[in-house]
Amino acid sequence: MWDREQPLRPNMDFAEIFAPGSNSFRQEDWEILSQFWHPLAFSHEIRGDPVSEKLLDMNLVIYRTSHGITVARDLSLYKGTRISSGKMDNDYLICPFHGLRYAYQGYCMDRPAFSLITFESKEHCGIVWTRLKRNREYPLPNWAFLDSDQYIPVFIPSEIWKASASRHVENFNDVAHFPFVHASTFGGEEGDPFPIYQVRNEPFGLSFELPYTEVGNRFPDGRPDLKDRQVVYRYQLTFPFSTCLEVDVQGSDFLHVILDTVCPRSARESKIFQILTDNSGELNAELWLDDAMAINSEDRPLVEAQTPEDVPLDLREEVHIPADRFSLEYRRAMSNKFGLGAPISS
Repeated sequence: MWDREQPLRPNMDFAEIFAPGSNSFRQEDWEILSQFWHPLAFSHEIRGDPVSEKLLDMNLVIYRTSHGITVARDLSLYKGTRISSGKMDNDYLICPFHGLRYAYQGYCMDRPAFSLITFESKEHCGIVWTRLKRNREYPLPNWAFLDSDQYIPVFIPSEIWKASASRHVENFNDVAHFPFVHASTFGGEEGDPFPIYQVRNEPFGLSFELPYTEVGNRFPDGRPDLKDRQVVYRYQLTFPFSTCLEVDVQGSDFLHVILDTVCPRSARESKIFQILTDNSGELNAELWLDDAMAINSEDRPLVEAQTPEDVPLDLREEVHIPADRFSLEYRRAMSNKFGLGAPISS
């Protein structure tokens, strides 16, 4: 007999999760991406009433009870109601149509057969993550900076871009566009040659680093006398769509960190999550919020206008320059390591 006071996880092993009928991805790519962890929302946003989100064209609901976070299909098995339009009451998600009560992990207290289809979820680095399938074990990004009290996080308001997740990732990790796109924020001189850098294959993804001269001085490290700043950028990409960028400011001990991850809502729409921090211990939240919003406003219209919308994983489909080493390795890995965009075998 069900203990009506103890919310239990419904056994959904009998049900295979399929791509929704409105799926905008290649079926093979959807199956691969569904096995990765993806960000859905900042943890601090899941308070009070349920939140509606989308991942890989699937509508999801996120709600919090005293037992923790639940991520489920935004669909009641009774009458097909969008459950996210309900409300929380006494630790239960209340269906807006017939008042059925859903507890932690989707268990229906009134009709167990109507329990929600739930997905594995985790709160990690101030973000709610989920994966739709469990066929493979892929890592969450290891952003250890946020474990230290010295690194105070600033959560940049998330934005939905009309662009694929991989287009955003390539742009975030692209250094060649700095002098042209970011001339008003931090980009260096247009004629400066880019140093040769090497992309390293890591167990979690890819990494590379390179020195750069930023025009202007955006770092609150007690050196207002310096007009331009020498920095070293260190990038670490965790497959498929999460990047940690360390900006190591030369001539001081200052370290600025940008954490960026992307939710592929559909093949043409992405939700961008960014967390900024530094090692000052007295982080200027307003400074870094304004800085991030200005940089994103320069990037967004160009990324949204790129064609084709998907990153071409066949390297012959776009022309490349030496500064594109990351893009080349990223595309190779996405195709060769995971099979994304690979030809369909007959």
